Amino acid sequence: MTSREVRRRARAEHDSIRQRLARLEILATRIPGGEAGGVVRELEEELAALRAEVRGHLAWEDAESPRLRAAHPGGEGASWLHSTHDDLRTVLDFCRHSCGDENHPVLLAQRVRDLADFVSRSLDAEEEGAKGRGPMIGNESADCVTELLGVDHSRLDAALADAKRLLVSGEMGAARERFGVFREGLERHIEAEEQVLFPVFDDLSGAAQGGPTAVMRAEHTELRKLMTEVAGVLEAEAAEGLTTPLAALTARIYAHNGKEERILYPMTDRLAREAGTLDDLVSRLRGF
Repeated sequence: MTSREVRRRARAEHDSIRQRLARLEILATRIPGGEAGGVVRELEEELAALRAEVRGHLAWEDAESPRLRAAHPGGEGASWLHSTHDDLRTVLDFCRHSCGDENHPVLLAQRVRDLADFVSRSLDAEEEGAKGRGPMIGNESADCVTELLGVDHSRLDAALADAKRLLVSGEMGAARERFGVFREGLERHIEAEEQVLFPVFDDLSGAAQGGPTAVMRAEHTELRKLMTEVAGVLEAEAAEGLTTPLAALTARIYAHNGKEERILYPMTDRLAREAGTLDDLVSRLRGF
């Protein structure tokens, strides 16, 4: 295949995957409306088809990575392939188990929407990387919590993906340094949420102890433990011990960020906007 043909096929397969994601999200919206019965089975079939299509696409791109690099000589196509592919495979495996074990139709629908969002963002990151541009580093124009912290999620996802790519290529020192950037950034993100965002949400929503922010704090504790474990293995330069904690960290971040971006952040935006305090909240988070 010529470089142009490779590029054209990659984009066509991305479009096909996006069409399947759109069908999944449409099915997911029908579940809370009382159509759970037959829709759940249809959703599970479509989800299995998505996994098969994405895995087939990843296998083809892995095999064609030299040509993809040639197709984008000024970009980072091949390096972005490795990082996004690792994340996609991890999340697809995680979702296969978590969605398969989910007996509550509404929660199943939410998990599927989270997966669709993650796959879509991964395709976007791959295409941006192929053009020589990575995900956004910041967003000074953000006027709501969902946009501001969602962009920070993307920035942190990119840093973690870089660390994993460097690890795969055998650059342990560079991987350790890049993971340190990711860890420092996530710690700051978590502190901004726990010190600024969560108290505001609790106050505006009147949430009792044990509400949504308590769940998020517990998940933050788990993320910190996993980061400590990964950092320890990197420091010891024991690459063979990284597979399990890195996979666990990727899966936990995927699930955690999905809940924040689809539930907590939009609720906070709505409550703060109604209270007339949204601009102040965004300003405090940006300046943290």
